[in-house]
Amino acid sequence: MKRIFLLLLIALLLLSFTSVFADSKFFPFAEKFNTPVKEWFGGFGIDNSMYTSDGNFVLVGAVTVSPYTGSCHPAILKVDKNGKIIWAKMFELKKDLATVHNRFTNVIELSDESYLAVGYSKSNFNNKDGAEELIALNILPNGNIRWFKAFGRETNNEQTWPCNVVENEDNSISISGIVRVSSENVTAGFSLDIDSKGNVISEFNVDGVGWYTRKYFKKLDDNSYIYQANMYYRDNGWFDTLKRYDANRSLLWSKAYYLYYPEAKKNLNITEIKYIQVDDGFICAGDTESRMPFIFKIDDNGNVIWGKLLKSESGITTNICPSLDNGAFVTLKNGYSTVGMTVIKVSEKGDIKWAKNYGSWEIFKVLNPSSDMLCYTGYNSLAVVNSTGDANFVDNNNREFFVGKPINDIEIKQVEIKTVEGVGPSDFNYKYNTTKSMDITKYFAVKTDFSINTAISLRPEIQVEKQTLNFGNVKANSSQSLVLNISNNGLGMLKIDSISITGANSSDFKLKNTLTSIKSKQKEQLVIIANPKTAGLKKATLNITSNDPLKSHLQIQLICNALNPSGIISISEKNVNFGTVSIGNTYKKTITISNLGSANLKISAATIGGTDTDEFSFEANKVINKILKPKEKISFNVILKPKTRGTKSAYITITSNDVNKKSRITLTAQVK
Repeated sequence: MKRIFLLLLIALLLLSFTSVFADSKFFPFAEKFNTPVKEWFGGFGIDNSMYTSDGNFVLVGAVTVSPYTGSCHPAILKVDKNGKIIWAKMFELKKDLATVHNRFTNVIELSDESYLAVGYSKSNFNNKDGAEELIALNILPNGNIRWFKAFGRETNNEQTWPCNVVENEDNSISISGIVRVSSENVTAGFSLDIDSKGNVISEFNVDGVGWYTRKYFKKLDDNSYIYQANMYYRDNGWFDTLKRYDANRSLLWSKAYYLYYPEAKKNLNITEIKYIQVDDGFICAGDTESRMPFIFKIDDNGNVIWGKLLKSESGITTNICPSLDNGAFVTLKNGYSTVGMTVIKVSEKGDIKWAKNYGSWEIFKVLNPSSDMLCYTGYNSLAVVNSTGDANFVDNNNREFFVGKPINDIEIKQVEIKTVEGVGPSDFNYKYNTTKSMDITKYFAVKTDFSINTAISLRPEIQVEKQTLNFGNVKANSSQSLVLNISNNGLGMLKIDSISITGANSSDFKLKNTLTSIKSKQKEQLVIIANPKTAGLKKATLNITSNDPLKSHLQIQLICNALNPSGIISISEKNVNFGTVSIGNTYKKTITISNLGSANLKISAATIGGTDTDEFSFEANKVINKILKPKEKISFNVILKPKTRGTKSAYITITSNDVNKKSRITLTAQVK
């Protein structure tokens, strides 16, 4: 009985723990992707992410099977800009193979708009005990699988980590990374070239080195290679070594980097450096042995351009990602708060543009798909904020959750990044047997209906019904108004920060009202008035800024065709019906024309047309070539002399300088 009670208690605790991890309200403008309780609370772990050409996101990683063994299934998800899952694929290994450490770690979009996900597996497809094999999946934008292959070596006790994927000009694909051979205590860089169907073209290995920590080997976009052999010790401290090879795999340079801190007059031991390629070299980031983050930049030849140390109590550099302005985003764990992650925006010259702390949310990578949007990915989360890292968010209890809290007290210290030429672990040039390609689709059951729950996004979502407001013809010195409906389709309160009109003709438009906020699922109206002062085509831009992180700045085109001031014609009766009349008699109706405009009304012509013009007539001499001043009137008679029985009709057309140019008076009668 006690045992049953204990099992029930453990189950309740696990369920409670799961619900805490799955609570969407701890993820600002974010989606957290979790598997159900039966799959364990670890959920879907995101290893990498990508912004796609069709405006969505592809996330790769693994779904945890067991918290005790680390077993996991590789998985890939495609979600839209609001975090809604478009499709999800999990590759569940069949029971006859061990299920440990199967995951995707990298993803790119190929030139044919399909996606290539690569990773590693310890499932022993080649029956090699302890071996990790490289796996690659090619999948179409709609989620259909082209091929799924493993690339295994014949050597036992190998561990494979893909570090980078590049599509070459001939549409072949280069997968680069590192391989460790435990039995030899050796780590080497590898690059594997495959064709678009996953067949091996060639491979090579470089720099077999002693095993220190995980290294990085990447093929860059310019077909050169960068190899990192970090944690090398010399008399004056811990080094981090970078080596660069050209497209022919010849060594260009090899340099080791260490920090000299002038203020303390000593070298600082460093841990692993992370780096990104920029237009004129590389920006590197890491942290010292005492957990102080540092940033430095080197040119294409490995020479140091600048170096800076960011004073913090316990910063751990988790990643560095490129920005559109040739700078970088650096993410730190526990850098400026006892909990949470920090994102620092660094310019190409090393200046700190901004820094924000994000509570307890773990940020591993920053995507920068456009100039006005940043995307953060964490362990099992995706968040979208604006380009300065701001995200307004409230939890269930309406308390503000400090997301994007500015950090204004980062202490920046100049630090010397010193280099030692040509040092680092000696090259073993350890060679491996040629990699073999194996179709592994048969080993996996593809699950498309596995439960992945997304958190509810509380971001507001602004929507306008029109992108252009065209007022048409508007006379100068007069006005016309149009209504723009603005909706909030999101779940959070939409705050309107500002509404303005800019452009060359902004003075010819104005706002009748303004808006400050729109509640969730509500709509408000904004009234815009065109009031041109002179004739001509008038254009301006209506600007709306709000707290919608995806559309923080909306622009609506304003257009009107301003006409010269003119008279406005008014006709007392436009449908003249003589009723029932008799043959042989003459009938008259008096029509009055008035000028309601602010300028002269010029009547240039007046004509009669229709079926029975021989029976209808009018006093044309009282109308043609007349000029009516504002508020002036003239009158004329319409005359009917019926000749035959039946229904009679005609019309009078008056041409003037009114904006509508021509006015028509309809004439009818019934002759008995």
